[in-house]
Amino acid sequence: MRKLILFSAALFGSALMMAQSLSITTHENQAIANGQKIYAGGLPSNEIVVELKVKNTSANSLMVKAKKTEISVVSESTNVFCWTLCYSPSTYVSPDSVVIEAGNSYDEFSGHYNTGINLGHTVIMYTFFDIMNPSDSVSVLIEYSPSWISLSAAKGDVMAGSLLKKQGPPTQEMFEEIEMTNNDAMDKNIMVKKVHGIQTAGTANYFCWGACFDPSIFVSDPVYLYTGQSSNEFSVHYMPNNNLGTSEVKYVIWDADNRADSIWFTMQFDATDVGIEHPATTSKLSAYPNPASNQVNISYQLPVSAKTATLRIVNLTGQEVYNTRLNGNKGIQNINISILSPGMYIYALYADGKPITSQKLTINR
Repeated sequence: MRKLILFSAALFGSALMMAQSLSITTHENQAIANGQKIYAGGLPSNEIVVELKVKNTSANSLMVKAKKTEISVVSESTNVFCWTLCYSPSTYVSPDSVVIEAGNSYDEFSGHYNTGINLGHTVIMYTFFDIMNPSDSVSVLIEYSPSWISLSAAKGDVMAGSLLKKQGPPTQEMFEEIEMTNNDAMDKNIMVKKVHGIQTAGTANYFCWGACFDPSIFVSDPVYLYTGQSSNEFSVHYMPNNNLGTSEVKYVIWDADNRADSIWFTMQFDATDVGIEHPATTSKLSAYPNPASNQVNISYQLPVSAKTATLRIVNLTGQEVYNTRLNGNKGIQNINISILSPGMYIYALYADGKPITSQKLTINR
């Protein structure tokens, strides 16, 4: 089974000059900048295949060859490329050239990678050049990133290096639930780490894996997954706290007993007032006092379209400690929390069985 997943990472370096006559795109016509790094992920048991199109952007026909340069290679792995023909692993420059007419593309290039017995990342640079003027070239770096850990979200598979985007109003917490699967024949202890990218001042973020962690915690405890087991306990959360702007958080997931078995993605949270059909204008949720000690008042407002509504409170392990059905589109719930242990909790508003907003509640004594 062949699998193609491409995600952009970064430019290889300023030393690579912009190509004058050639450009690269994916088969989905996603443009790839000269020297850009692309991640290609999949299971180690499958061949990972990258398919690209090379376009002649000049006014003249060009005779183009392909070349591979191994930047870093995992031992016992194999890689080949195809350019008119598929060549052996020991071939680094295609013996054959392809005539690409002005304005046309050639779409039969592919890079192939087989993991072998060792996990890890292999980086290959593919260069396409005019044989009459080899300096007239364009390059792309492919980082082959196999893992036995797979991720999926509401919109489909989440592959190594992918960028997920979430947009919402600055008054509402945003979150994404990610299903995690151990596809290996061996059980695994899976850990999660978050790495901050750009951060909008005044915002906070946290994640849940086995338990929900305070925003100050960046690395989780390990969670045991049996072979073939899937878990819905991983979720990422962002609290804009009424601040407009974009924040990015990278999440790295790995086998605690084999760090080479890893996968990662970046979550981009965008708190904006533009182009949002505001849940904030139709749903509201707040608690006071917060921090609280023995009693807390939770004020809510529901969308006018809501038929049923529920207020839930969960602790950081995900255990539900309070659940009540709400009557009316808005109101205040006075809740006795004296039996709850001090710490952080999440209270959430559900409409018609779906979560629409959540906030953090702190209990101090």
